[in-house]
Amino acid sequence: MLAHLVGQCRKRHSHDGPRVSTAGRFAPRHRVRSQQLLGREPAERGRVRRFSGTVGSSGASGTTTPSVLTYHNDNARTGLNPNESVLRPSNVNAAMFGKRFSQPVDGYVYAQPLFVPGLTIGGQTHDVVFVVTESNSVYAFDANAAGPVLWHTNLGESLSCADLNDCGDLVPGAGITGTPVIDPGSQTMYLVSLVKSSTGAHHVLHAVDLITGAEKSAGPVEISPTAPGTGANSQNGTVRFNPATHYQRCALLLAGGVVYVGIGSNAESNSDNHGWIVGHKASDLSSTMTFCASPDDNWASLWQGGGGLSSDASGFVYAETANGTFDADTGGKDFGDSALKLDTSGKVVDYFTPYNQATLSSADIDFGSANPVVLPDQSGAVPHELLATGKPGILYLINRDAMGHFHSGSDSQIVQSVSAFPNTAITGGIFSSPAYWNGHVYVTGMGGGVQDFTLTAGKLSTAPASQTSAHFDFPGATVSVSSNGSAAGIVWVLDGNAGVLYAFDATNLATTLYDTTQASGGRDQAGTPVKFAVPTVANGHVYVGTQTELDVYGLQP
Repeated sequence: MLAHLVGQCRKRHSHDGPRVSTAGRFAPRHRVRSQQLLGREPAERGRVRRFSGTVGSSGASGTTTPSVLTYHNDNARTGLNPNESVLRPSNVNAAMFGKRFSQPVDGYVYAQPLFVPGLTIGGQTHDVVFVVTESNSVYAFDANAAGPVLWHTNLGESLSCADLNDCGDLVPGAGITGTPVIDPGSQTMYLVSLVKSSTGAHHVLHAVDLITGAEKSAGPVEISPTAPGTGANSQNGTVRFNPATHYQRCALLLAGGVVYVGIGSNAESNSDNHGWIVGHKASDLSSTMTFCASPDDNWASLWQGGGGLSSDASGFVYAETANGTFDADTGGKDFGDSALKLDTSGKVVDYFTPYNQATLSSADIDFGSANPVVLPDQSGAVPHELLATGKPGILYLINRDAMGHFHSGSDSQIVQSVSAFPNTAITGGIFSSPAYWNGHVYVTGMGGGVQDFTLTAGKLSTAPASQTSAHFDFPGATVSVSSNGSAAGIVWVLDGNAGVLYAFDATNLATTLYDTTQASGGRDQAGTPVKFAVPTVANGHVYVGTQTELDVYGLQP
């Protein structure tokens, strides 16, 4: 169900664990890391560094600058920043572009860095990049220049490798894995931490103030859903959530005033897990919905290679599930290896399941190893389309208004299926979410390059229009796109194995504009890579999370 990457275990230092308040809120003990890392005085240890401030609509330079508030830039998960006016194919090269600075962090950065311009913190206006780590830390850094951290808070003791049921997947431990989501109107970042206490593991939803790093009064709350069913970890017809056997890997989604969280298993060998989606009202973190993908069995994880749940303009939520039982076509409630459309109550209103689901599940060829992409409206016969993919290496183009359910023997009921990286191996196929720009779908697979499939009148080209000469071994690469509207398109690719950042011409992927090995003397070398990490492109910079630092790339002075 999950891809494995063996690494070294590392134990955390013990400190006071979280506590549960009498009001039912989860109350972790916050702490600040050492003053050597933060540039703070010793007296500031043990508390969040707080500032007064405001959020503005403009960047520090006074010009309007778009934010990156969620995984892959938007709720459709296109991976596109269409408002990048600084970086262009003509200036992204080793002579003009490279590594500007880095900022140290205290753990692996699996989540995508997020960017908000024009925040007033401590009386000064900053463009801010936010980074979270597996040590349960949240950092706010100035996005344009090296310097002391603006604020840093720690949300409780994370789980070490020794604590985890599956030590080979998230290394060297697990804390904050899923990419947070930001609401700029309320100046709030929502995120989930995996916290260790004397009573065990806890998944905790937080609402963190963008200006101060302080916990807002609505949170935190512990995620502990239940669902009717007779499957794993059920009693008297109710399935209960076991936090010790689950990871929160999906990027969070904020839609219609609700924060949606996808959760899946942390070990295929453990049957005591399910795929879950929970919704919490952004204003007070009260529960709004719960969905369990396998209430009468187990598995059907929600992990999506770290990608996010997606949503459309009507507020429907889309997700892909991984290996597990599928029996919805015969009146059951289990949705293994399926693309799902849910309403705000958590009801599955439509779905698609590949015809060979049973074969995929038994061979560990997860359908749900990437997130679905809500494509822009098309001019063809099917205007509303969803793009799904995963380890099978196939691009499934689905009608969002009639997703097709399950069809024995073939997938002919959907709009189109295109074989991009055909696969029958556990660690093959597609592990990263596609990206979209200007009629092009960009996707990368294990052992292959990035391929560009054109999308015209709602149909994909059956072969790539172009592809990169660079190939990417396990754990593969992730893709983001920047452009200035329909011009100056650049496909950014982060190699999760070699730790190399690439830039390709979005109109012809055979043209390599830049990579971090081109400059002499290791000038642009990034920190040690983290699998499934996604580059963030904003306001002339590219932000890359690694095992030990945030690396920032931009035009050379």
